[in-house]
Amino acid sequence: MRVKSLISVVICIAYIVISAGFVLTGGGVSANEFLGRIFCDVDFEKPHSLEFVPKTNSITEEYDEDIETHYVKLSKSTNDDAYVQNRISQANHVVFEADIMVEKAAVSIYPFYFRTNASANYTAANISITPSLEVITHDNVHITNISAGDWHNFALAADFSEMEFDFYVDGIKVLYEHPMKSVTLGSTLTCRMRLPTGEGETVWGFDNFMIYEAYRKLSREEFDELATSIDRPSAYPSDDDVKEALSGRVALDLQSRLIFRSGEKVEPDVPALVKKGTTYVPVRVVSEGFDMEVSWDVITQQIKLGDDITLWVGRSAAKVGDEMVSLPAAPEIRRGRVLVPLRALSELILGKEVFWDGTSLIVIGDGEYEGSSDEDLLTRTREFMKYVRPDRTKIRNDFINAGSVGVHPRLMIKPEDVQRMKDLIDSKDPFMTEALNRLKNVCAGYLYAAPVEYQMSSSKLLGQSRLLLARAHALGLYYLLTGYEEYAEALYRNLESVANFPDWNHHTHFLDVGEMAAGFAIGYDSIYNYLTPERRDILSDALKRHCIIPAREAHYNSGLKYYNNWNSVVNGGVAMAALMLADEPGYEEIAFDTVAKSIRALEYMMPEFAPDGAWEESPGYRNLAVAYCMRMFSSLESACGTNYGLTRATGFSGTGEFAAYVHGPTGLYNYHDASYSKPDIIELFWLAKTLKRPDYAALRLYHLETFGLYKTPYDMMFYDPSYETAEGEILPLDGYFRNTE
Repeated sequence: MRVKSLISVVICIAYIVISAGFVLTGGGVSANEFLGRIFCDVDFEKPHSLEFVPKTNSITEEYDEDIETHYVKLSKSTNDDAYVQNRISQANHVVFEADIMVEKAAVSIYPFYFRTNASANYTAANISITPSLEVITHDNVHITNISAGDWHNFALAADFSEMEFDFYVDGIKVLYEHPMKSVTLGSTLTCRMRLPTGEGETVWGFDNFMIYEAYRKLSREEFDELATSIDRPSAYPSDDDVKEALSGRVALDLQSRLIFRSGEKVEPDVPALVKKGTTYVPVRVVSEGFDMEVSWDVITQQIKLGDDITLWVGRSAAKVGDEMVSLPAAPEIRRGRVLVPLRALSELILGKEVFWDGTSLIVIGDGEYEGSSDEDLLTRTREFMKYVRPDRTKIRNDFINAGSVGVHPRLMIKPEDVQRMKDLIDSKDPFMTEALNRLKNVCAGYLYAAPVEYQMSSSKLLGQSRLLLARAHALGLYYLLTGYEEYAEALYRNLESVANFPDWNHHTHFLDVGEMAAGFAIGYDSIYNYLTPERRDILSDALKRHCIIPAREAHYNSGLKYYNNWNSVVNGGVAMAALMLADEPGYEEIAFDTVAKSIRALEYMMPEFAPDGAWEESPGYRNLAVAYCMRMFSSLESACGTNYGLTRATGFSGTGEFAAYVHGPTGLYNYHDASYSKPDIIELFWLAKTLKRPDYAALRLYHLETFGLYKTPYDMMFYDPSYETAEGEILPLDGYFRNTE
């Protein structure tokens, strides 16, 4: 029996080469051999993201009974070419590895055929297998001969910085620092397993195709240890250098409200504020960041910092040792916390220097802050302080502390929210009564409908993803509110059908995965308590195979770093799927790490709301992006008790106002590539609740009545009777939203 070997590609970006050393606990691979991420790990025994391009030829996944393994077979019978490809970020050191077998060859075969996104000189075939089964280099150097039908392990360790490579056959290095065919590098690199054009029947197969960052080919044991480590570098830059520059200092961001001290970020219950041009900071949080003991005397309104410093609420003076120091403003109490003028506390009292970036970042410490003269470090520090960036440990602790272990539903709503809706319905609340009747009618159409089917349209599964999402929300919520099991059973039939799909189209259109995962997770969550353990296993396995595995492959490759609506759709769906699996024994670490990576990836989209809440893509795509923010953020809130400050991203609080201005009395202002539609902005009740903006709820009620819109499950989940009489902010007749031009 052939034991499956491993394929590897290594890509090294300069800052990763310098900072992302990795040492395995077993000591197999040292930091100077392995450089960072695993980009591809495909053995064809589980879902993968390789793209098959057969054209008029054939590419199939086969099973060889003699060696008990699956592999991919490329069969050529026409003049067209055919290939299987994987695209990765360009790097300096890359190892490509695969098990390869040739049945017959009328034309040369090109394993590890490179293509970059540069405009010229963009392809390179460094290795080929000739029709006589001779393995040669691009400049005709003989490497070895193989026999038809035999499997061999090939590995190409490329050094793109020196444009040379080493080559391994069955684990033995047979070629050293051989010149690489000249290629113009770009930002991405595509590796193809290729059959070129030409006449004649050619058949070959490959297996165990992997890509990782290293200087050399790793052994099976080394790679296994590396691949199973959850702490290996991901697609998202490390914060280590930022933290090092802030070591011994206290940093705060006035907009995100975060404070970094003693090596960690904290979110004080009373944040810093600016009043009449003076910045006030919470005295305890800042002082303890410099290891100063803080005590408070409620009788005398006195604050003691260590043994030698005394301040008083309402007095513009402090005692430092034996000396009285005048303060530009007096300390004051806000919501039970003492706030003091920043510069007075830092410079006059603590003797520290203060750096302000001119916007919202403040750094306090001894001596000059390194970022004051390093623009790149300053930029990354600003980004670091804008977001909580929770790791898997924090998310897991929050999940446990929120009481979510073993509890369903936990996505978007909790059991107490279901009870709140039931109470409103029992009390004959007009809004909820009408919404429930509408929901019943919608579910009647789904009750006996054929389950969602695997139907592609223009290489997309998106229509089926959205059909599942609609059915999952409706049937799931109606079951939770009524307890009628026929609706849970109808939903399960849809989920089971989708679970049995060959894939959710992750290799072609990852947006389909995001929307499918959201609907699948919501549906699974809502009927979890109805399902047998066997049925739960079927649905959990589908979420892992079709969503979590390809998502994690992306997070550890080029990342899910979209700058448009795709980001919240994809990362929202992935995070919801991971939260659904978060308390499954043995899967917790992977689930919480996946949530952390999706939260991190969302940072690439959130600045698009700045500075006023507008959305450049169009109002329609804005609605899609924010709807998935609602699904993801509310799921974090219900499962973990927090959305990790994502709703405080610059401009996000204004997205409801933007929606108000671009929807007029006759419908949508359809700039960009939007089309006319009625203003069915499903997330307005959630925005009203989350941002404490009752005017957003009033806007939703106005739209529902004026345009004759149907009440949705989202309206029911976030409705509050106080919205009916709420008075919100009166907006000016005209509004100007920047960054949409």
